[in-house]
Amino acid sequence: MGDTLPNFSDLFIGYEARIRAAFDRTVAASSVNLPPKLEFTEEHSSMLFKCKPSEASVTADWHGIASLWAMSQGVGRLCAAMFSARRSGQARLDFVDGSEAELGYHFIQEARAMAKPRDHRWNTYFPNPDLQSDRLIAGDVFFFRAIEWILAHEVGHIVSGHDDRAWTAQQAAMRRGKRIALQRAT
Repeated sequence: MGDTLPNFSDLFIGYEARIRAAFDRTVAASSVNLPPKLEFTEEHSSMLFKCKPSEASVTADWHGIASLWAMSQGVGRLCAAMFSARRSGQARLDFVDGSEAELGYHFIQEARAMAKPRDHRWNTYFPNPDLQSDRLIAGDVFFFRAIEWILAHEVGHIVSGHDDRAWTAQQAAMRRGKRIALQRAT
């Protein structure tokens, strides 16, 4: 029996045009001299969105797209449930089995798993991405706003002429030291 789960790039291909349009708007609004290019990759790394200022390029990992979309879908569902609970005076949000709020909670857990570097595929428990689905609209609003911010952040590195490395050797050593200290403290 072969692998039947689609790659993230296959699932989110319908979103690519809108992501590229958001990127183009960001570039047009910036003061960048050489227009940056946007590339998508399936080469999963710890940096799901990154830029290389020397090449005026921004790379989005499809795992990052999937993780951000799943987080957005979770937030879209949980916000509605939380606001409804608040309006009705509830101090706590209890999930009803099979509810949109419960699905939102599971979306967030799945988003966290997808953000980690490993071979992760789409869990068929969740609805597939679909720009035409009324059920996904709230999450898609969060998703596109978040992706616009991320792309603007990456283009900002290019505009500012930052170094291609995410961290200088000194910054990386400081981060490692902090991480080790936190691990020892817990």
